[in-house]
Formats: sequence, structure tokens, C-alpha cells
Amino acid sequence: MDNKKKYFIVIILVIFVFLMVFAFANPKNNSEKKSDGNNTSEKADGEKDKTDSDSEDETLLTAEEQKEEEIQVIQNWVVRNNDEEEARRLVLEAEASADDTHVYDKAAKDAAQKAVDKLPNGQLKDLLQERLNIIDEGLDLQGLINKLEEMVESAKKTLVYGDMAEARDNDTTGEFEALEKRLEDFIDTAGHSSVEAKLRKQMDELLPYLRDTDKPTINIDNGTILNTEQGKDVEINDEGVGVAKVTINGETFDEPYTLPKDEGKYTISVVDAACNEKIITIVVDNTAPKIVLDKLLENNLTNDKDLTITDANNFTSKIEKAGKTVKENIASDKQEDGTYYDRYGVFSGDGEYTVTATDAAGNTSSVTFTYDFTKPTGEVAVQKKENPESKTAKRGDWLVFTVTFDEALSTTP
Repeated sequence: MDNKKKYFIVIILVIFVFLMVFAFANPKNNSEKKSDGNNTSEKADGEKDKTDSDSEDETLLTAEEQKEEEIQVIQNWVVRNNDEEEARRLVLEAEASADDTHVYDKAAKDAAQKAVDKLPNGQLKDLLQERLNIIDEGLDLQGLINKLEEMVESAKKTLVYGDMAEARDNDTTGEFEALEKRLEDFIDTAGHSSVEAKLRKQMDELLPYLRDTDKPTINIDNGTILNTEQGKDVEINDEGVGVAKVTINGETFDEPYTLPKDEGKYTISVVDAACNEKIITIVVDNTAPKIVLDKLLENNLTNDKDLTITDANNFTSKIEKAGKTVKENIASDKQEDGTYYDRYGVFSGDGEYTVTATDAAGNTSSVTFTYDFTKPTGEVAVQKKENPESKTAKRGDWLVFTVTFDEALSTTP
């Protein structure tokens, strides 16, 4: 049997008891006065009966009004108690309305608020309203956290820094101002463990994305100009919420992040789940510098003073003579077309030289040659063809001229 039926039966019983008590306390006078035959006495008695009847009517009228008033009091008391019980019940239902999908059911809270608003001012109404205020705060916090969660989830899908920055900014300004403080205050006062746990868990899952402002790291051995012929891996890390996307020249770059062997320029982008992005540009260079001596002979002899070195990237060079370093760490010059160049015009005398050039990618080339700036010298010997031992000759003898040089010649006279 529900509460309304119980209250209705109580009302009927109370009214019935009240009417019974009233009936026994005010019986109706139906007996008639006996006459003793005396006309005077009968007349007097008649007048007295009339007076008593009028008095009795007034008494009955007053009692009827009192009865109606008492009934009204009882009805008001019953109604008030019904309203109070209904308000208590609805507030309890609103407090118990939390489930896995929301903190409180707003419809249940609104129904309870209507019931509490109907109560007369007093301690009970104040106490119930305080409990509804806690539910209101929980619903408001849930709305803010849900909105923040939607912004974070949207940013995680786009991986656009501006989207996450908007969520991060809203966490500390505007409608999200002091959101964490409000949540802590609610947890301290609500006393609803399941509600507190849900909101706390939801907020704790959002905070790492809102607080992570550090970019991922990209580590490559030997800088950003690299020789990748033997393979070269990129090390990518993120100490925050983790790496979400890696691309190289706009294309997906998968682990183990091995660089391509094709020469050229590459842009690597790493974005973490909090939308922080790190970008670096590298150059793959697998070609050694080019060293040129235009007049270098097959036997590596030359008297060409102009030695040039060129490379697509910056390089340094070193000169050695007879195995000893003459000069090192010679910087190259950048040309208008972006390549690098160096030229040696003076070497200190004849001898064997080695020139080594190493570019920024570690590619090395060298050339060894002998500089000879001294003219060859020779001796001329004259002999008779038929009698080489003879020291004299006469007109008509055939003579043989022999020229001997002190070094090998590239061309003969």
C-alpha cells in the first residue's frame, strides 16, 4: 500500500472519531414535556421550551463551526505532512539518482526542487534546500567538466595545438576559472562517494593533457646533416602524455624511424597527444667532397697550383706534407648557389702532399700528389756512331747525341 492510500485512511478514521465524540457530547432533545392539566403551567413550560430551543440552536451552530474548523486543521496538518514526506522522498531520490553516465539526474533534482519550494519556510525546508544545493553544484561541475572533456577529445583528434591551447586556456579563465578548487570543495562537502569518485576520475584524466606543455624530443646522432648509407635511426621521446603522430615530409613516419638513404632535405614532425609539436629539418648527404687538380698526371705529379674542393654542404679540409700536418680545420666558403667551395693557390715547395676534405655529414675524400715546380736538368753526351769510343770526329762522321735528365719527363724533347 503506497503512502497516499495510508494517509487517506488515516484522515477518514480521524474524522469518524471526531464526529462520534461530538455526537455523544451533544445529544438531540427529542422527548416531549408531560402536561399536568394546568393551562398556566403548560403555557409557562411552552415559553421555557421555546427559550431553551433557541439557546440549543445557537449552541449547535457554534459547535458545527468549531467542528468544521477542527476538520480543516486536521486536513491542513495531513496535507502539510504529506508535502513534507513527499519532499523528503524526492530529495532522497535525487541524491540517489547518480549512475555510470551522469552524476545526478537533473529531472529528479527538478522534481525535488518543486516539492521543496511548496513547503512553508522553516528548518526542514532549509535543510532540504541545502541538500539540493549540493546536487546543483554537482550538476554544474559535471557540465563544466563534460564541456572541457569534449574540447580535449576534439583536440586529441585534430592534434592541432590551437585546439588544445583553447581547452588549456579555458581551464584557467572564464567559466572554467578555479574549476579544480570548486571540485575539491564539492568533494569535501558533498558526502556522496560515488559522485565524488566519478568527477575526480574524470578530472584526473583531463589534467595531464591540460598541463603538458612540453614538446617531444627528437635525437639524431651527428647533427642534422647525415650520411645514411649504413642506416640511421631517429630517437623520438615524449615524457608527457605520449607521442601521437610522427611524419617525415608530410608522410607517416613509422617506428623504428629509420631515415631514408635518398639524398635531400627532410622535415620531421612529432606531435604528442597534448598537441605539442616538435619540428626539425635534416639533410641526407652520402656524397664526399670533390677535390680537383686539373693538371694531375697519371703518376700524381703536378705543377698546378690551383686545387679546388667543392661540396653540397659545409666542409673542412687539411693539408699534409710528407706525412706531417701543415694546416688543418680549413673552413669552406658558401657560394651564391648554396654549395661550398675552397681553393688552394700556394703550396710550400716541391714534395708529396695529401689534401683531405670532410663534410658535415662525415663524408671524406682525399688526394695525394707530388708538386714539382723545378725544371728538369740534363746532360748531353756526343758519340761517334761507328766508333763510340773515339774522342775525335771528322766531317762526314755520324754522331749520336744522348740527353740525360735528372727526373722523369712527361714529354720528351
